[in-house]
Amino acid sequence: MDIRDRIAQLNTDTVLDGNVLHLSLATDLPPSILWPYLTDPVLLRAWSPYVPDRVLTFEESVLARENSADEPYLSQIMEIKAEETLAHTWGDDTVRWSLTNPGITCDMTLQEPKYASYYAAGWQVCLAVLQALLEGDKQERIIGMDAMKYGWPELQKKYQAELPGQEAAPDEG
Repeated sequence: MDIRDRIAQLNTDTVLDGNVLHLSLATDLPPSILWPYLTDPVLLRAWSPYVPDRVLTFEESVLARENSADEPYLSQIMEIKAEETLAHTWGDDTVRWSLTNPGITCDMTLQEPKYASYYAAGWQVCLAVLQALLEGDKQERIIGMDAMKYGWPELQKKYQAELPGQEAAPDEG
C-alpha cells in the first residue's frame, strides 16, 4: 500500500479528553515484537520523532533528539514495565505508551491541549510508518517538515474540526 494512502486511511481512534490526547494502533502482533519499537533507539529512528541515546530499560533521564544533528534534550523516563508500559517526557508534555492486546496505545498529556490536532496529525503519520514496518514493508521515516508532503496539513485540519477546543498555532495567526 502506498504510504500516503496508509497515512490517510489509518484509524488511530483519536480522542482528546481534557488535556490527554489518546491514540491507538490496532495490530495482532504480540508485545514481545512491539516493545523494541518503543524502546530501542535503532528501531525508534526508523519511525519516531523521539529517539533516546540508549535502549530504554530503566527509569532515569536520557538524552533524546529527533535527528542525529539536532541538539539533544533531557527526557525523563517516568515509568517502564517491560512489554507493557513506557512513560516519558517529551518537551513539556508526557507520553505514555501501553501495549494492549491487540495493539499500542499512546496517551499524551499536553500542556497546550488546544494544539492537540497538530500532535494527532503528526503521530498518525508516524504510526502509519510504524504499521508499514511491522507489516514488513520498507518505509522511510517521515517526521518534521517532511510530513507536509504526506498529508499532514489535511490531517491537522481534520483533527482541528473533530477535537474539542482546537486553535490555530500562534504562528498561523
